[in-house]
Amino acid sequence: MNIRKIFNIVVVLAILVVGGQVVATITSTDLNPAGAGTDPYLIVNSAPAPIYPPRIEHGIQSGVDNTGWTVVTFATPKVSPVVIATPSYTASEPSLTTRIRNASSSSFEVRVDRTDGSATAISGVDVHWLVVSVGTYTVANYGIKMEAVRVLSTVTSAAGSWSGQSQTYANTYTAPVVLGQVMTYNDTDWSVFYASESDPKRPPDAVELYVGKHVGEDPDTTRADETIGYIVFEAGTGTFGGGEYEVALGGKDIKGWDDSPPYSYSHSVSGATTVILSSAGINNKDDGDWPVLVGPSPVSSTDFDLVGQEDQEEDAERELDKKKEAMAYIVFE
Repeated sequence: MNIRKIFNIVVVLAILVVGGQVVATITSTDLNPAGAGTDPYLIVNSAPAPIYPPRIEHGIQSGVDNTGWTVVTFATPKVSPVVIATPSYTASEPSLTTRIRNASSSSFEVRVDRTDGSATAISGVDVHWLVVSVGTYTVANYGIKMEAVRVLSTVTSAAGSWSGQSQTYANTYTAPVVLGQVMTYNDTDWSVFYASESDPKRPPDAVELYVGKHVGEDPDTTRADETIGYIVFEAGTGTFGGGEYEVALGGKDIKGWDDSPPYSYSHSVSGATTVILSSAGINNKDDGDWPVLVGPSPVSSTDFDLVGQEDQEEDAERELDKKKEAMAYIVFE
């Protein structure tokens, strides 16, 4: 018998031998002390069975470089996982973005790629990561409203030319917050995730969602198709996966390294450890950018430091000039 999820049942197992045959009777109950809206587990003969694997995990991977791949292993298996990774580094580093490949039920591989045309080795980068099993989540069943999706990105945007792919929400949202990642390495040339409404300068709203990958000011705008993973959350606070979280769309306050960094967003997660970021519209349409954390200790109990990162493929400057960006984020305990 394969029991995957049982709600509101009491488990009692009686085994009798009748005429040389084993006769078994099973009744069961959900004794989940957390109540509705969390993953249930069974108690059998007064002993708790293992908790069902959480659908979400997060962490910080140190020592990531651009010369090889670092394997990150999950604590419990995931179903067709969506992985999002945000690098944390200082102004002394070149422009970097995270790359993901081989996201499986048990692990994924991560590296950072330089976006300045150089192959010189970079090491020791911290990467904040989040993984969620693909699926649609509701407050009634899981205690959180969100959806995790994989989609093939067949269009590549670049400075001055923005064209994402329209997506349809599975849930209904009032204030959607979209986080995402280029999750494959079909092209060794870098690209980064962004999300918007039909106007690429604006973040996704409750009606319109466009997702895509972009290459900023790179003169080479041709890229292979890549799998994009994205997660849509309803903005707010709560607990999920055993910890507190806050997810929001930050204010349009973020500029670049050559402006006046770091910039900060405040939060209410007192034991905050991990922050995941994504572009929410591209206001800087003439150049393109993406958010990174300002290391080595970007997260405090009240806020976190971030900056808008431009590539340096065409020129060395890293300022957003008069443009400011709004970034999407989730903070975890």
